Amino acid sequence: NFYFICYFSFQYVNLMITVSLSIIQITHMKNYFVTGTDTGVGKTYFISKFTQQFMNSISINIVKPIESGCELKNGNLVAYDTGIYSEIINKDISKICKYPLQGQFSPHRALKEINKEVTCDELKFFTESQYINNGINFVEGCGGFKSPIATMCLNSDFVKKLDIPIILVIKNKLGCINHTLLTIEMIESLKLNLKLIIFNRFNKEDDSHFEELKDFVKNYDIYNWQGQDFHPEILKKL
Repeated sequence: NFYFICYFSFQYVNLMITVSLSIIQITHMKNYFVTGTDTGVGKTYFISKFTQQFMNSISINIVKPIESGCELKNGNLVAYDTGIYSEIINKDISKICKYPLQGQFSPHRALKEINKEVTCDELKFFTESQYINNGINFVEGCGGFKSPIATMCLNSDFVKKLDIPIILVIKNKLGCINHTLLTIEMIESLKLNLKLIIFNRFNKEDDSHFEELKDFVKNYDIYNWQGQDFHPEILKKL
């Protein structure tokens, strides 16, 4: 009897260890949707700089499932943002972006120009198929939070389907407080998780907009970033 008790106790402990390790592995996969208050606020710049700084200490993966504004070179569509990511993480462009599109406008319009449809579900399927299991997965949207990203699909619809926390990038400029508060209000109305706000100063010394923004945003972490190296404390916020 003693032998059987010891044997089953050992098996139970083994099982618990296996379950615990599985849970740890799952919790170590952190997925974030990176969006902005507008287009051109520095989403790609933030992801690139963050990845370059921390990729030697933690595993970082990037997915931008769709990108418009691509150029046709030698018969192939070349995506600018995705090309940057490909060089940084040494990953084939096709594994980062499945839908490169021409035209300096939203993917929704770019798709209409070529009579093609790409749904939110298709973006979701590709994005999740590219996740790494242990590390950070950054998913970059297109334009601002309410910009069209696919056929009859906004960034807000896409992240709602992904159901992952949001990193919101703001550009330091006049009007950024209004844009930020409206975006936060929309994120909250959709019951989504706003994990971190990046106040992108683009190496500008003036941070008066940042100080004023803090007066109105009390419930979220705002990282005041000048476009240079991040303080290691940012990792604790993710």
